[in-house]
Amino acid sequence: MKSLSLFLLVFSSLISFGQNTKLQVVGVYQSKCEQQQAHCRLQPRIVAQILRNDTLTTTIGVIENCAGISEVSASIHADTIKFNYVIGKRKYDTLPNGTIRITKSAARCDCCFEFTFRTIGLKDIPHNTTINDSIIKPYPEKYKIFPLKFDLIKNDTFNYTDKYGRKQGKWLIPEDDFDYDPGVDSIYYDGFYHNGYLIRCNFRRYFKNGKIAYNLTHTSDRDFSSTRYYETGTIKSEWIQHELGSNSYQVFYPNMQLKSSEIETDSFKEELEFFENGRLKKIKNNFSEREYYVNGTIKKEVLFGRQPDKIWAKYYYSNGNIMAVEYKKIKKGKKSIKWKCYDQNGQRIPRDILIQNKLLLK
Repeated sequence: MKSLSLFLLVFSSLISFGQNTKLQVVGVYQSKCEQQQAHCRLQPRIVAQILRNDTLTTTIGVIENCAGISEVSASIHADTIKFNYVIGKRKYDTLPNGTIRITKSAARCDCCFEFTFRTIGLKDIPHNTTINDSIIKPYPEKYKIFPLKFDLIKNDTFNYTDKYGRKQGKWLIPEDDFDYDPGVDSIYYDGFYHNGYLIRCNFRRYFKNGKIAYNLTHTSDRDFSSTRYYETGTIKSEWIQHELGSNSYQVFYPNMQLKSSEIETDSFKEELEFFENGRLKKIKNNFSEREYYVNGTIKKEVLFGRQPDKIWAKYYYSNGNIMAVEYKKIKKGKKSIKWKCYDQNGQRIPRDILIQNKLLLK
């Protein structure tokens, strides 16, 4: 059992037990959040239940909200001890009209916890225990137990699943969530797992014509590459993630020209799009966004963070002349937008004309 945190919640409510015996909750101890990613495998259970003199100490293992619990109470019904608690903390406010408003704090995530309840006034350990009206029983393992599974191939063990349902060792069966493609004829898979996590693998799918359709290479927890192909054999897309956290994603036209590209690190991200003739169509990063016509002239530019003369965006005609300028101003928390729009000869025109001609969006 993990060490329990030091805080102690004391409750003074007394609850009848039989005719003359009273049961009192004198303390609740809460463990630190274990922050386990695989907490869904946890088996809710009674970790320990010990009676000394008239004090019963019950420790349970549960998946609960990270805000913790409060307002713990206990009661005896026949041979069942019932613990009830509130998730998080409730706040009671009396409104001017006399009604009581109850608000409750809760966290966004759930984690694995152990709670220990101390109660006094018992002579025997009850046969049954419930937590918020759900029966909880002793269980020897922290996690749910599953039958062992494996395949024996040429006197070697493959596709092994341990008693906790985790994949271990070498696997020759791919994950269930690999994309299904009706045009694919065959697959090859060679993977290695540790405690349910994929450590490394090589996975390939092939078209019916024998050419490769998809290739995945996984060399570490955060280092892998994924490549898809057209039936002609040319690359359709490629995704590469590096151990240091950077990743890139590229998509290609059937003529092998780059269609789009995305590069991302911890502090920088840039997206590019290209026309099929190879010319740049759009570029967007942390600082600006620019779009281009197919002839290479600029179509639109947006400035992020750096706004000279409060200019937010500029729009252009395909001949390079200015079409519109968007001015954005924030004053006292309120945003105002103003436009200056022009025809192809440089004369001022209403913005509605550009919208009607579908040159600008509303």
